[in-house]
Amino acid sequence: MNSKTKKLLRKIAMWLVVGLIAIQLLFFIFRNVVLHVAFNRAARYAQQHYGVIIGCSSIKFSGISTLQVKDLFLKPNGYDTLMSVREIGLEQSYLKLWLLKPSVSTIDIRDAYINLERNDTSGNYFFIFKKQEGRIAVTDTTKNINLASRYGRLLRFTLDLLTADTYLSNVNLHYHHNGYALAIKLPELISQNGIFQSKIVVNESGAADTLNLKGTASRKNTAIAYDLYKEGKKKFTVPFLEHKYNLVTMFDSLNFSLKGEQFSSSLAKLKLSGKIYGTMLNSPKLAQETVMIDSMKGSSLLTIGKNFFEVDSSSSFGFNKLAARLYARYQPGKFPVVDLKISTDDFPAENLFSSLPEGLFTNLTGILVSGTLKFRLDTHIDMAQPDSLTFSSNLTSQKFRILRYGQANLSKMDTSFEYTAYNHGVPVKTFTVGPENPEFRTLDQISPYLKNAVLTSEDGSFFWHHGFNEEAFKGALAEDLKKGEFARGGSTISMQLVKNVYLNQNKNIARKLEEMLIVWLIENNHLVSKEKMFETYLNIIEWGPNIYGASEASKFYFNKDVNNLNLSEAIFMAGVIPRPRTYSHFLDSTGHPKPFVGDYYRLVKNFMLRRGQITQEEYDNTQPIDKVTGLALELLNKPAMEPDSTQTDEDGIITMEESKNENQE
Repeated sequence: MNSKTKKLLRKIAMWLVVGLIAIQLLFFIFRNVVLHVAFNRAARYAQQHYGVIIGCSSIKFSGISTLQVKDLFLKPNGYDTLMSVREIGLEQSYLKLWLLKPSVSTIDIRDAYINLERNDTSGNYFFIFKKQEGRIAVTDTTKNINLASRYGRLLRFTLDLLTADTYLSNVNLHYHHNGYALAIKLPELISQNGIFQSKIVVNESGAADTLNLKGTASRKNTAIAYDLYKEGKKKFTVPFLEHKYNLVTMFDSLNFSLKGEQFSSSLAKLKLSGKIYGTMLNSPKLAQETVMIDSMKGSSLLTIGKNFFEVDSSSSFGFNKLAARLYARYQPGKFPVVDLKISTDDFPAENLFSSLPEGLFTNLTGILVSGTLKFRLDTHIDMAQPDSLTFSSNLTSQKFRILRYGQANLSKMDTSFEYTAYNHGVPVKTFTVGPENPEFRTLDQISPYLKNAVLTSEDGSFFWHHGFNEEAFKGALAEDLKKGEFARGGSTISMQLVKNVYLNQNKNIARKLEEMLIVWLIENNHLVSKEKMFETYLNIIEWGPNIYGASEASKFYFNKDVNNLNLSEAIFMAGVIPRPRTYSHFLDSTGHPKPFVGDYYRLVKNFMLRRGQITQEEYDNTQPIDKVTGLALELLNKPAMEPDSTQTDEDGIITMEESKNENQE
């Protein structure tokens, strides 16, 4: 390199330095002017597009890179002030600011108030959810959006704020809704040198409580961990959940940690873990009694790609003595794609039953078992093709034995027992299921036409499955997804039987989980034979208003013994099972079947013919019943009665209503 070149490079370097110094000088001279212009522009935009007034008494830079704002407020037109802050101080990294990568190193906020006011139709924060006029609707929001870039930047900025040195003084959140009032106050929080602590004061409709917060934050490792607990190992009641969801939630202590593993334009990874101790839950949608869980824990690696969210297969979760691995993937869009996998290694069977939350599985309380269990669930759903969904679930056992029953005798169906039918939780009828009851019928005393028609309508594979019919469940789930609502269940006869014999009629999560577990215990351990289960089912299900069992039903509809039913009568009775108290829906005022009932007959006859349960001649000669007789006819024109006490939620494979809809389509 010659001397001329060296001189030229030195001049270029000198002018670059001079240029940078000049730019910085200009920035210092005009930075507050630029700041005011930007603030005013943002305020005008908020006013024009959202009807929100934003203002402050002072906003400026001080020192090298500290932003100071005083008396900031945000007030929607026609509503109370949403937010006010007396003083905000944000110190930023000067170098990162110049690299257009803002990084807040110090946060100072004093006397902040967020006031959320609403009624049933409007509120002072509803503008946040307002759609801007003039925007073109986008049906697939993921086509041109890089999720990793969008959420990765947001998460990194959030972690940046959480790991900054922070001083918060008198920070308040108030929420009011139709007489409900919630106030959350942070008197003082100091986070310095990676350590922070504070108290959180909660006042919910006059009931005060205090929660302790402490933790650590590391900007270098992009990580934060915190603990929440109440003094004296007392339980803290989580606010708002009871008001919003009728869910009372309490816990002893909670700890949570979050660490940023990777942030790039194509991938963002975060490691999360948490534990919660002494949880109590109370909600009629969950269970009739208070649910208590000693401990719950979980850890996961969350990955955000360009077009997907994924919980890595190394993730795990568990409660009490149970632990399982978890994999989940969600690809958003016009037609989302969902994958879910849950699995365990072999574990002592006793761990499952001793870990069942108190208040959830009352029938199994006190059960004693031996052996090992292993669980696996695998699901894939593509909303573009709901019918192609895959679902498999299996609980396998080795050397499993029930050493002692819990609250309920799971083999009681093998002998005579007292059965009580309920309606809305109120007992309406109690009778003996066994030979002592003159209306009881053994399987060989029931018309084979009725047995086969019921199996065809309700659970065609009953004698081959072990309590669960995955194909029927997949079909029901696919139909629910297409309709966007819970339109059809996937219950087998085993599940319906357990629901009626052992459980209440309350529809909640606990009942369904207990139902599935009891079915597995009975079916996989052969506690009751399939024949005895089917016999019990036919003798207890409600077949009309306060009509229970096939014997009563055959007299109610046709004035004949159940053993003498013909094929037409049997198909009609099978079709009534999902809606026994509203059987009149299928009949006109004179007791004759409505036209759509013929479609149901054709469907059932087709299945029965293909399975060899009827002959071609029987198929050709069987038409819908002429009319019902007896008490069923007398009750037709009386006022509608209460909903069914042993409703099957139309879980059958074929229903009369579905037949009508299929014909109309």
